[in-house]
Amino acid sequence: MGRLLGTALADFFVARCTGLKVHERGFNGPKFHGPRDTTIDFDPRVSMNDNKSGYYEYEPAVNTIVASPLLAFMWSKAAKEWQPLK
Repeated sequence: MGRLLGTALADFFVARCTGLKVHERGFNGPKFHGPRDTTIDFDPRVSMNDNKSGYYEYEPAVNTIVASPLLAFMWSKAAKEWQPLK
């Protein structure tokens, strides 16, 4: 659940900086179990975007997030720092 929260917050923050859209995400806790109701270990290789895990949910619906002028300004300045030198 922590991975999902971190990813959703990161998606939202990037959208606030850029005005991009975000997909709704969910987590189905009862499906995060293995044989005989054992808890599944966290595996960072499991995709959160293809709905194949059974417990991470990635919805096709997108929400438009309005960019913050201040965050957009800061984002553009930070992005310029990562541009290759000419």
